[in-house]
Amino acid sequence: MGYKEAVRVVLSLGLVALMIMSAACSARITRARQLSVPVDPAGKASSGEILGIDALLNDHDNVNVLYVHGIGWTEEPKSTRFGDDLVLAVQEHYGATGQAVSPPCREKGVMILAPVREPAPVFRTDDPGTFIQTRVLGCLDWQRFDTRWGKTVTVFRYLWDDAFYDEVEFRHLGYDDSIVEHREMENGDLPPARPATEDLFRKRAGFNATTKDTVVTYGLSDASLYMGQAGRLMRVGLRAAICAATGGIDSRGETSLAKSGLDADDACARGKDSSPFVLMAHSLGSRIAFDVIHTDAESLLASHVANSIGHQKRLQVFLLANQIPLIALGRLATPEQYAVRSATRKPFPLELQFVAFSHIDDALTYELVPYFEHLYWMRCWHDGANGLPYADNCGKPDGSSGEAYSAANKNARREQLRSNSQVRSDLADGLGFDVVDVRLEEPFTFSVTNPADAHSGYLKLSDVRDVVFCGMHHGKVNRCHWM
Repeated sequence: MGYKEAVRVVLSLGLVALMIMSAACSARITRARQLSVPVDPAGKASSGEILGIDALLNDHDNVNVLYVHGIGWTEEPKSTRFGDDLVLAVQEHYGATGQAVSPPCREKGVMILAPVREPAPVFRTDDPGTFIQTRVLGCLDWQRFDTRWGKTVTVFRYLWDDAFYDEVEFRHLGYDDSIVEHREMENGDLPPARPATEDLFRKRAGFNATTKDTVVTYGLSDASLYMGQAGRLMRVGLRAAICAATGGIDSRGETSLAKSGLDADDACARGKDSSPFVLMAHSLGSRIAFDVIHTDAESLLASHVANSIGHQKRLQVFLLANQIPLIALGRLATPEQYAVRSATRKPFPLELQFVAFSHIDDALTYELVPYFEHLYWMRCWHDGANGLPYADNCGKPDGSSGEAYSAANKNARREQLRSNSQVRSDLADGLGFDVVDVRLEEPFTFSVTNPADAHSGYLKLSDVRDVVFCGMHHGKVNRCHWM
């Protein structure tokens, strides 16, 4: 072997070793930033005050945690059960005992049903003779874990994927998917999977077929559905799950609900549980949660929360790979629509804090602090001549035409937003919530990150778990005193 060949081999082996080493490393927190806190001029210092589950357990015997999923076939029999990462994290952190793997929700959970007080919505399709109507909105189950300190943590899972795919999405896309026979047999009310003569899934190359199923048919279809008229039903289901989780459904022994199901409206009127409550959401679930407790918050939920956990000053919402800015494009409202939404909206009775974990290499997540900074700055681009209101603190428009704000005023507003604590505090107050971004990055710049792992592996990361359980002070993770 010549010198050049030897150098090539050594370099290649070194590169492979570095990639393996970097792949074995976990992404770490590189920065945290809170919306209501001024930006560090150097762009390095972190900020963020987060109350972890540990602090909630200090003064209470139990904490309820509700976890809602995002896009994809969440209840696929061959996949890891949704929520198992959270269950394992609870067990490891608190030395808790209990079942490590969650059984299928349909086996022991409660089905959430559309409210009977109003007719189940009927949806028209591209075929004028085909209609869609669904009564089942999702499934709620729970596990209570005993810690070594005599306290408990109750983990609730809300799963909506099977309900909406079986009743709505399948009826549009089922001819093109890879649903296997055991699923068709399990859901005997479904029509044959492929009335056509061709098996389109098997005609595609293996990787392409799997990618289309995973990313589009079982994935993006969920986001498309949420942005349409069926989105309201998805929100009603999560609203009911929140009411049930804060209403003591796990302690009342209502075994009859497992057979009859739980009416979504009744869920908010069945009792209360004063245990502290934490909401956690992944991917598309983050937008659904954001809308349920903020954008489209209803009096039914607000009244229930005030009566059950009103003593809790703040509701902390942990968002993993959130898609709030992306799905916002599908929820844009005209002034008239916004007025209707505002008229029925009931502000949430607790302070809201969204803690957004975002892996820098996750293609399906967005940091939220720069999102709301960007929207705030864009107020200065309103064109008064076209009927849009002039924004405050942007200065006077140039000239007499009133067509635009000057670049100097826009830049001044941006600088004011960066450095003025009162402006930032007022921004958070005006929004009705505060946000803490927690950024995660691989420890080496040459790391090769699996996109699927970056999007779905947040609760496998020790830094994420530490923030969830131990909280954060001035942007630094607190010492975990329950360990």
